[in-house]
Order: sequence, then C-alpha cells, then structure tokens
Amino acid sequence: MKTKTLVVDLDGTLVLTDTLHESLISLIKCDPLNLLRIPFKLKLGKAGFKKWVSEHSDLEVETLPYRKDLITYLTTEKENGTNIVLATAAYAKIAHKVANYLALFDGVLSTTDCSVNLKGKNKLIAIQEKFGDEFTYIGDNAADLGIWEESQSAIIVGSDVQSLSQSLYQNLCKYLFLR
Repeated sequence: MKTKTLVVDLDGTLVLTDTLHESLISLIKCDPLNLLRIPFKLKLGKAGFKKWVSEHSDLEVETLPYRKDLITYLTTEKENGTNIVLATAAYAKIAHKVANYLALFDGVLSTTDCSVNLKGKNKLIAIQEKFGDEFTYIGDNAADLGIWEESQSAIIVGSDVQSLSQSLYQNLCKYLFLR
C-alpha cells in the first residue's frame, strides 16, 4: 500500500500571512537603511530578491500566525503515517525554519536559487518530479489551481474557498469535456 502524501503550501495556507512580507518587516527592523536598499535589490528578480531578504532578515517563525486547524489536521495525518511535504515559493531558508519549528514535514520544496521562483507551474513541476500525480495538495490561492487540477485531490483553505472551489470545478469540467 502506498503512503498518502500531502503537499502543503506555506503563505496564506499554513501561515495566515505571507512570509516574504513578514521577512521584509523583520529586515527593516534589523536595519532601517534596508528600506533604501529594497528598490535596488528588486532588480535581482523575484527569487533573487527573496534570497536577499531571507539572508538579511531575522524572521522569528515561532511568532507567525499559523492556521491552527490545519496544523491539528496535519498532526493527525502525521500520526497516521502520512508523508507531509511543505511546498512553497518562499526562499529555502525560511521554508526550512518553518519546517524545523513545526516538526511535521518529511520534506521541503522551496525556492532555492535566484533564477526559479517555486510558484504556480514551477511548483507543480517540482511536485510532479517527486510524486508524479500521487499527492493531495493543500493551498489557498488561484495560483494553486493548476496544481489542484493535477493532484489526486484538493484541500482548499482560507477566505476564498467558495470561489476557488467553483473555479476548480469549472476547470475540471472543461478538461473532462475536452477529453
């Protein structure tokens, strides 16, 4: 019997906010002059900017606003032997800090270099390289629609559940009729 795999998004899903935004606040608190550096660092591209922010901020992941009901669900799934993977566009340093703090994850997929931001299609490719289509994806955002469409099942969290569920349903219906 195959082990069930849950792939969990970080920003807006596991955490109620965005870790890049939280890291930017930390970055400015560490050194207010960083506020002046930000426009120049944006020229590094999204992934390069995330790397710079993660390397120069001191984000305390213990203080992030976690989605407690999701953590309870993941804890139960972990106890039942489910393989749980954190998959995020956040830079690797942040993703691993969160994973280590929560001690729920069997693996982490994250942005790891300055050229590829692990969001949307890039995240889907990374997930499929690891698990094929044998996973359940937990997310909160329209950027996750393509991942949900390729997963075995979808778990949608957040304030936009009804709209996202409807979009996913409509996309899947189009797909079924095109086959």
